Amino acid sequence: MKQNTLAVLLFSCLPLSCGPLTDFRELLEPDLVPPCLIGVRSVNSTEIELEFDEIPVSQPDWLKLYPQGNILSLSRNDLVLTILVDQQKPG
Repeated sequence: MKQNTLAVLLFSCLPLSCGPLTDFRELLEPDLVPPCLIGVRSVNSTEIELEFDEIPVSQPDWLKLYPQGNILSLSRNDLVLTILVDQQKPG
């Protein structure tokens, strides 16, 4: 009798619905495609905005500037990554 009661309790705890099953592949498989660069905009002589198709994750050590320059800071606002750099020399 105890086994039957346990089986009834287990089935009563399971969620029953007619909706689609959750796709767990996204949870198990990592996203291996990097964000795609959509646009670049120079805000002023020390600020550059990069717009991506998905949220970018970056650190100053991961970026290189050509011609050589120092990255002072990075900030992210949703899909836009803003890079603050040293004053650039014309030419």
